[in-house]
Amino acid sequence: MPDDQRRVVVWRLLEGRPFAEIAGRLGTSEEACRMRFVRGLRALREAFERERATP
Repeated sequence: MPDDQRRVVVWRLLEGRPFAEIAGRLGTSEEACRMRFVRGLRALREAFERERATP
């Protein structure tokens, strides 16, 4: 997962930060943060699915 997506996922899920705060920290829009979050979650899901499929 790219670093920008990882940061958004960690700050949102683990630290409970609002998208407005994350956007301010990254110097981007809230919508861009939401997209990074969605893409990051998708990357995590795919990684877990690959791990589960490996014998």
